[in-house]
Amino acid sequence: MNIFSIIAIFLMILGGIFIIASIGISIFINNKKKNCTKETTAKIKEIIVSENRDNVDGFLMVSEYPKIEYDINGEHIEKVSSIGYMPKKYSVGQEVEICYNPNKYDDFCIKGDKTANIVRNVFVAVGIGMFIIGIIFCIVSIFQ
Repeated sequence: MNIFSIIAIFLMILGGIFIIASIGISIFINNKKKNCTKETTAKIKEIIVSENRDNVDGFLMVSEYPKIEYDINGEHIEKVSSIGYMPKKYSVGQEVEICYNPNKYDDFCIKGDKTANIVRNVFVAVGIGMFIIGIIFCIVSIFQ
């Protein structure tokens, strides 16, 4: 087994992991669409800022998680979104249309938001790209 074979296996496994993760994200998106069938207007009560510094290159990743508040059938709900956004996408006091689960009022998604779809598509593209490069390295290793 030469170095091209090792790289090929590594890239194909890593590509497969990205593809499997994208399937998980698709399941998450589809469950939200299937379960969150009712609409209402909500207000951004607070923005929770999450900062993560990469240990390798020191890159600082900042995500903002809006805390949403709304009322359903006399019940007041406040919940932080499970999806983080780039800074300044939403602001405190801003009204947003949401879809919520009529069986579980605190299960919601912001109507029209495509962030999860974008993340899924990036994971698919990276996964397929790595897998294809792995196949190319596999072919190269055969001729070494």
